[in-house]
Amino acid sequence: MVDRRAVIVGSWQALGRDKPSQQRVRSITDRWSKIFDDDTYELRSLANRQQKPVPRLNPTRGELLGELADHRRTSADTELLFHFLGHSVSRGADDIDLILKVEDGENTMLPLSQLIDALTRIPCGPLILILDTCHVGRTQPNFDQIRQRCYTMMATGSSYAYNADFSDGLLRAFEAPLRGKDQRIDRRAGGVTYAKMYQEATRRILTSTAKPMQQPIATGDMGSRVLITAPPIVPDSFSPLGSARTVYGRTYELLALIDERHGQAGFLAAVQGHPAFVLEHDTGRTISEERIQDYVRFLRKVRWVVEPAGQLQLTASGQAARNPDQFNRQLLAAIEQHILPPNLGYDRLEDIVKELLDDMIPPTPSRIRERAGMNGVLLTLDTPTRVALSLLPTTGRFLKGSADAIFPYDPVGAG
Repeated sequence: MVDRRAVIVGSWQALGRDKPSQQRVRSITDRWSKIFDDDTYELRSLANRQQKPVPRLNPTRGELLGELADHRRTSADTELLFHFLGHSVSRGADDIDLILKVEDGENTMLPLSQLIDALTRIPCGPLILILDTCHVGRTQPNFDQIRQRCYTMMATGSSYAYNADFSDGLLRAFEAPLRGKDQRIDRRAGGVTYAKMYQEATRRILTSTAKPMQQPIATGDMGSRVLITAPPIVPDSFSPLGSARTVYGRTYELLALIDERHGQAGFLAAVQGHPAFVLEHDTGRTISEERIQDYVRFLRKVRWVVEPAGQLQLTASGQAARNPDQFNRQLLAAIEQHILPPNLGYDRLEDIVKELLDDMIPPTPSRIRERAGMNGVLLTLDTPTRVALSLLPTTGRFLKGSADAIFPYDPVGAG
């Protein structure tokens, strides 16, 4: 179980007019409470890991600082989410005073710099800060020294934060159930991240014509923290997103051509005359015979094709893959069973690719082989393996987004 804590602060009390309404603040904090009750994100109280957080409304400065000081059984593995919603006023060049409430006709305020100091004194790991208040973007220098352990979402830069709309957009991102091709999923991180949540809230702000000047800002290195793991959702059927002129599309078309039982010479002519294998329509240049044989070597290695008496035929598993409703499932199973080494399944392959990306190394097949060797895995880059690596992006096993960067498609025009 992840140790994730939360402190939610909402204030509608402030002298002046530029403040969210009581109804709006209560609506936002009530929605947080429902998220805590749902338990999808496993958010707990800072003071007690066994209890749900209770939003603090219009606290005094002493009450808020006391709550932040009351941390129990936190550690470097504890992740703390802090959300402030309310009004603020400028304090010097790069600070603001957060207005917590009105007492005796005066604003009770807490400098943001003092809040940051209190938060960083808590013995915990990553800090996720959500600041929905006016002009908060001017405080960015306050976060420079803690950016390695922090991710801060600011509702606006130097303009107004309109009526808690950023908080509303962010909560909508938290509340919405995951979908098959959900853009809150960070493929490299392996799930829904804070940065993707921020981007969804930002999208809602920027597409609203009522708030043209409100530009949210995010800063810090902890945006890739995963809130919900999201393993790839892989379809069983042939992916229509794969162009017929990619390795993926050509492999599928080859099964049909082989199933038509051409003789050897007739097979080559049929392949080179098929639109998927034409490289230049103007000149009529087609894929080379050598390249066709590369595909055939792959099909034979995965046991989809045999060649008795010099004539290509589909095996029973090849016939199963010929069915478009099963192609993807059959392809992934065949690659893992017959191409990849026994100690290199898809999960480990993806970990190797992530290592390369994190090191800013292009994950080409040769680099993957080198990094696999560093991890104690021998990967031989024979022709079937290279074809297999080119097939993987379109299957969906590697979440779309950076798949092309991981295993580039066979470029159109390559013979």
